[in-house]
Amino acid sequence: GALKTYGFPTLGIYFYTFNNYVNTSMLSSVYSQANLPAYLFMNPNLRKAFSYAYNYSEYFNYQVGNAIYNTSFFLPYVGMLPPGMLYNQTEQQLISSGVNVINANGYEPFQLAQAQKYLGYFLNGTSNAGVATDVANNMGISYTNGKVLYNNKPLVVPIFVPTNYPSVMAGATTWSKDLSMIMPGASFPVVNIPFTDVIAYTAQNQNPMPVGWAAWYPDYPYPTDYLLPLSLPTNGSLFMGADQFTPY
Repeated sequence: GALKTYGFPTLGIYFYTFNNYVNTSMLSSVYSQANLPAYLFMNPNLRKAFSYAYNYSEYFNYQVGNAIYNTSFFLPYVGMLPPGMLYNQTEQQLISSGVNVINANGYEPFQLAQAQKYLGYFLNGTSNAGVATDVANNMGISYTNGKVLYNNKPLVVPIFVPTNYPSVMAGATTWSKDLSMIMPGASFPVVNIPFTDVIAYTAQNQNPMPVGWAAWYPDYPYPTDYLLPLSLPTNGSLFMGADQFTPY
């Protein structure tokens, strides 16, 4: 009847990716109910809206279980370097330098109001400086009769997670519900696929996952084995550049 937990650090980091070019024809064969433009996540305000809508506190404390077991199974981080890695910048260091950190102070309080603000910038055709951009309309997205539509049908953006990861599934399910709260009419179904498929789908112009869970374990414990593959991808990298192409 007794349980003891023993914590030790590892080199892995976990995150979600926003796909700037969704292979929608391939997506339709994987999840036929999806309905979104291929370039949806090219817009930074929409990416911010999604990011602020993630309940980090619920995830770390109760879905991963840090608060339940009074230990640290997972730790929050910012950037691409985990806590303790050489050249890692903490949340407070980034904030002090003027960087707007979404996951500030470890477990950032739930920020649906911030998410709604950036969603408004996207849907109303303005940037956060108030400059008209008409981004959503150009994508075929509209906010009509209180509902978010794409091509006059409800926006449906799947979130892909690997099977057999209960905490990841729980976090994505909460994220889906909260996104639906700020985007009425739209839905964000959580789709389970084998982890091998998650890796296989990460390919140039062939990635059907609009939002996908990802992980990175470096081959050697040094910052370059995080930053080169993730920040400056090359032809041999697992992760592609922001436009789905490598610099080469």
